[in-house]
Amino acid sequence: MAGLNQVLSLSDDLVRYLKACGKTSVLQTKPVNPTQLKGLKLAPDAIGDTVTISQKVVKNSCTDKLKLLFPQSTHQSLYKETRGLISELPLEHKMLGLRGGQRIAYPRCNYNGHCYTYTVNRFVHSPKGYTSELDDCIAVLLYNGDDAYLYHLAPNVHKSEIAISDMQRGISETIEMLGKGNKKCTAVLVGGDDAKDSVSLYKNISSVLGKHDMKPQEVLFAEGNKSIYYDIKKGILIIDDGFHSNMQALKTEYKIVNI
Repeated sequence: MAGLNQVLSLSDDLVRYLKACGKTSVLQTKPVNPTQLKGLKLAPDAIGDTVTISQKVVKNSCTDKLKLLFPQSTHQSLYKETRGLISELPLEHKMLGLRGGQRIAYPRCNYNGHCYTYTVNRFVHSPKGYTSELDDCIAVLLYNGDDAYLYHLAPNVHKSEIAISDMQRGISETIEMLGKGNKKCTAVLVGGDDAKDSVSLYKNISSVLGKHDMKPQEVLFAEGNKSIYYDIKKGILIIDDGFHSNMQALKTEYKIVNI
């Protein structure tokens, strides 16, 4: 009887979890006796927006990827909303670049007090944040379901072995910190151009992510400045490069799009 109660409890927990993820149907793979899940309907094979009942898929759902949005003049409401979201952020949650030779924001430093611009020593630590002036630089967003760190990394300061090692160690430590308590840490990479130094920076970032078995969302290597706004609580990532308004347009310009 105790075993039956445990099964029924698991069934109820699964229903609540799937509903929290916005799912209305499930796909059970070759069940001997189909599980009855109150409040959800069983979905036939090969129908989209279904969830396979397995420990691996359920564990990773809901927090794997951020939804990509585009602020463009063709979508005025989204554009205006984005400007409002950015203006409401505290200064320490913005990482802005140089304009006219003047630095316009100073994000917080790391634990040892060093503040080297465009390295892992400067970062945004917040569930939502913003960075701009991503030309050849690459933004690295690391997050779990509750917390996030945003880095704005420049290729010209990550050429020496010492600088590369410091960057990789900083990223690795952040991943381990966000993964405490068996939480899932996810990564997003945005920015860069296809010049040699930018590509080299990307490879060094990818190397440390690979050691943690992480496959990031990526929008990389196009000319011009880019900016990103993220909110992990809402599950959104907004990329603004001034001219792309949809995924298809994005894929024609950027060398790597894995989103």
